[in-house]
Amino acid sequence: MVEGSIRTILLLTLILFFTGCSGKSDVGQAQGTVTVQIPVYDSMTNYSLKNVELFEIENLREVSGAFARFFYAPGSNDTQLTGGSPVAHFIKSGGFFIPADLISTQMASIYYHLQQLAALDTAVGAGGLNQWPRSVGLETRISENETGRKNNAFYDGYTDSMMFVPFTSMDLPIALNAGIIAHEHFHSLFFKLVIKTAIASKKIMTGATSIHSDEQSAELSATKSMLMNEVYLRGLNEGLADFWGWLYTSDTQFMKWSLPSFSKQRALEMEEAFIGKYMTPAKMDNAIEEALQISEQPRLALIDFSYHVGTPHARFLKQWVTLRSQSESISLAEAKLKMAQDVVSYLKLLSVKIAKLEDHEVLSSGDLFFYFINKMVDEKKMNLEQCQFAIAYLNYGIEKPQEISSCELKDNTLTLVKP
Repeated sequence: MVEGSIRTILLLTLILFFTGCSGKSDVGQAQGTVTVQIPVYDSMTNYSLKNVELFEIENLREVSGAFARFFYAPGSNDTQLTGGSPVAHFIKSGGFFIPADLISTQMASIYYHLQQLAALDTAVGAGGLNQWPRSVGLETRISENETGRKNNAFYDGYTDSMMFVPFTSMDLPIALNAGIIAHEHFHSLFFKLVIKTAIASKKIMTGATSIHSDEQSAELSATKSMLMNEVYLRGLNEGLADFWGWLYTSDTQFMKWSLPSFSKQRALEMEEAFIGKYMTPAKMDNAIEEALQISEQPRLALIDFSYHVGTPHARFLKQWVTLRSQSESISLAEAKLKMAQDVVSYLKLLSVKIAKLEDHEVLSSGDLFFYFINKMVDEKKMNLEQCQFAIAYLNYGIEKPQEISSCELKDNTLTLVKP
């Protein structure tokens, strides 16, 4: 059992409660910068309890402030969550506060990660997209299929909020998982950068406002081109969100702490067999036809398929960061930041491309790969390994020799040669 399991966290909290604390904490007066103790991912092997600072806290009893506002089992109207805030309980020990129950731990954890993600937004050029504080629903009740009612989290575009449904597993609760919180936060960026444009220009159905979740969009898009675009954007959304989870945590298997059954298929390690492989337009078309003709629940089948579309994107970007660090002789942290900035720039360009699509046109499922490869070629900053990695994607599915790209040395300069 990993240290980050729910049982271990609760046990550590109880030990601190009985042995390290006495008297009432002055929770009501805690404002501004407040130090709390929460589970934090600190290595490849565990989550452990650490003291962190929550900034701009206005009310610690509700863990509300500049970065988050919480709702317990919320309802919603057309544009926002409704309902009351959960009450957080803390015990003061020296100069910091210890959450006294799981809900309080979740609130403090989510607030902390959202404030860190707000800083990341600014650093990568996405600082003005979200409105703060973010709305967060805990113990959210949904009336959709059984798989979505528990052990899940999702971003909802209708209310611009992050939702956590009841967690019943004995693994690390999703609301404490830094990678999943970053994953869901990214969906809010993708929605504002891409999905709103796709809906407004009628390239996907309005019901795809929560495009990555099972809880919305009971209908499939009306035309084949709309459906192709919807499935591709859903997959791209998921893949980039997984990349964002790694970007924030440096954990290639952040799913394993909370949802171990999904960990292997969503892991970001780039194995040799994965290089150059992605869902081509032909493969996507076949999968959509199969879902429509054979599956009893085509919508759910396509939701599942979208992860197969997305994961190659996540692995590509993660590997591209490593190769970029080597070819440009920069630190991994600097390469990650540059890559995230480029992802935001790419999504802005993708939004423009979507708005210009004709009704019958579909987005290329290789668009992101080709964008970054072409950018590398234009900047002339590549080594042989990066060039060979790139041509694996350029040549995927190509059978005619005259259409094959290659890496060549010309005048002591490595060049990617395209037909």
